[in-house]
Order: sequence, then C-alpha cells, then structure tokens
Amino acid sequence: MEQIRQLTEHEMPLSRELIHFAFKYEGDQPLVVCRAEDTWGFFIDGELASNIVILPLETFIQGETHKVGVVAGVASWPEYRKSGTIRKLMIHGLGVMRDNGQTVSYLGPFSYPFYRRFGYEMMYAYKSYTVKAACVPDWRGNGKVRRVGPDIPLLNGIYERYAVRYNGMMKRSEERWNTSIFRRRPGQIAVYFNGNDEPTGYMIYQYAGTTLKVHEMVFLDRDARCGLWEFIRKQDSMYENVMFTAPADDPFTFLIDNPKGVETKLVTHLMARIVDVRGYLEKYRFEPAAAGERFVLHVSDEHAPWNEGSFELRIGENGIPEVRQLQAAERDIAGELACDIKTLSTMMMGYQTPTFLYELGRLAGAGEDARRLEAAIPKRTPYYIDFAA
Repeated sequence: MEQIRQLTEHEMPLSRELIHFAFKYEGDQPLVVCRAEDTWGFFIDGELASNIVILPLETFIQGETHKVGVVAGVASWPEYRKSGTIRKLMIHGLGVMRDNGQTVSYLGPFSYPFYRRFGYEMMYAYKSYTVKAACVPDWRGNGKVRRVGPDIPLLNGIYERYAVRYNGMMKRSEERWNTSIFRRRPGQIAVYFNGNDEPTGYMIYQYAGTTLKVHEMVFLDRDARCGLWEFIRKQDSMYENVMFTAPADDPFTFLIDNPKGVETKLVTHLMARIVDVRGYLEKYRFEPAAAGERFVLHVSDEHAPWNEGSFELRIGENGIPEVRQLQAAERDIAGELACDIKTLSTMMMGYQTPTFLYELGRLAGAGEDARRLEAAIPKRTPYYIDFAA
C-alpha cells in the first residue's frame, strides 16, 4: 500500500538517516534542520521510501514579503529510486504550499533538468571572488569596525535594510539566525559603524589556513563597504587570499586598482517556481510609472492546475496590480502574452527579462507587449545570500 503523509516526531530519525545517506553526509549535526510537520514521506507498506522537506520561510520580492516554501531533503532509498515516489511527493508538495499560502518556492537543485519538469527555473547567479592579498583594495571608511558576538537585533537591522533591495533574499527570524546562519557560518563577526556611530555594515568571516573566507559581507553604502575592506586589509599578514561572494551585478573588479589578481566565477545556484500565480501577482509591485497599463498573461502549469488559465493585470497607483483570472469565454478575446510557469517564474523574479524570453520563443505574443511588460517590472537583482557559498 502506498501513502503520502507528514512524518510523526518519532519518525524523524528515519528521515534524518535517509537524508544523510542520500547526501553522503557524515556530520554530527542534522544536515536539514526541520520539524516533523514540515516533512512529507512516501510510505510503501508502512516503510519510509522517500521524503521531502518544505521549510516555511519568508522572502523579499520587489520590496514585499512573500511566504516561501523552501524544498530540501529530497531523498529516496536506493531500492525505491526511479519509481516515481519523488515525482508524487513534489506534486503533492505544490498543493501543500498553496494551502499554506506560500506563493513561491525555492530549492537547490542536484539537477536543473530534473526540477524543470516540476516548473522550477533558474532564479539567480552570484559572483564568487578569490582576491590575492596584494590586490586587496586600500579603501578607508569614515567610521570604525567593532567585533561583536551573535547580536541578532544588531545584525538583523542591517541585514533587512540590505536584503529588501534584492529579489529572493530571506527574512530571518531569530530561530533562523541561530539554527541556520550561525550554525553553518562559524567564525568572527565584525560590524561597521559610520561617522555618526550608526551600524551600516557587517561581515561574518573565518580563517581556513591561509585564506580569509568571508561568509557574509553586508553593507548599506560605499562608506560601509570601504570600512569593511579596511578591516580586512589590516589583517593582511594573516592571509594569502580573501574569498567572498556577491550579487551577479557587483562591480568589485571595476572598483579596484589591480583586478588581475582577482579570480571571478559566475555561479548559477537556486531555482524558483511560482506556486500560486494569482496570489504571487497580487503581492507583486510594478513600477509606479506603469499605472494604467493592462496585461493578460496566459499561463500553462502541468502540475498545478489552479495556475492554468489567463490572468488579467491592471496596474494601479504605486504599482499595485488588480489581478483577475479570466473565465474561459473571455480568453479568446483577451490574448496578449503566453508562457509556461517556468518562464513566468524566472521573469517575475527578475532573473530574465520579458524581451529576452520573447526572443528565445519562450514568451509568446506581440513584441510590443513584451517591451511594455519589461518597462513595468522594476529592475531589482535576484540574490540569495543564505546559501550563496
């Protein structure tokens, strides 16, 4: 007999054993910190064959907070692989997320083609830098750096002002700071205070041999950026290289005197998919200048039938849209742009533009409508610092 259900608390050791086996993890701490109510198992004759975890978190998109389901711990025992258990769990998970009000979902793929089958698409890329000590910029801030302990109110105040500038950044609760950020990113914490003694930047870093690894570098302005790099430079006798990550549009190599000593990699990372098209669009904020514009999006979504159909957008004041799902009789006369859920997701996350997707043939309709839609979507870089490295 087959059954999909949430795990009970006493079954969680079975889930952890499965996840650690599937990901070849041998650490002492759980690889995925989760609750039983967030863990769904596929049981065959009472035995756990496969499971997925849906972490209930919040994310910033166009300055607004969305509920997000972060899919993790996707695993099967070898004897049950390639039997369709994960497929059924993934499809079931979409319904769970919709019922939970999670308008969007993220995951870290082991295979991009595999998760594209379920409507996920590339969400963002980030830059990974390795800087030789001789090329660390000689910048100076107007304030000072203080090393601090894990002061969540202090760090989160800086983090949220930074995070809201990007699409895809997580809203961090105290629990997330403790169970995820500090647990996975050990080391020192340094906070930059500007000339008015206001905290405007921080970094979490540690030494790994002769490399200074910066887990997080967050700054609200140029002064904070310079001040944090001044702090790094003061330690130049302790390292040969500095490693850090940054958004895909970060201009670091342009800003420094000697970019030849910098190795830069563009790394593709997470995937995203819209779970509830109407709910997502209702929370989306378009350009205020687009007020009065009207669009109709025809969406196909094989695994989430509630997303199948045509959605009319009328953009009002401050970029707030009025969203209406059209009835079947209205669809033939309202056609403008059409795409599948993958294309809609990467487009509305800001990773790819409507005109680019139109040129690829993934967004159908009139070119002028694609250009109008592109003008209506605010330019905000997708970024996700929590698992950037």
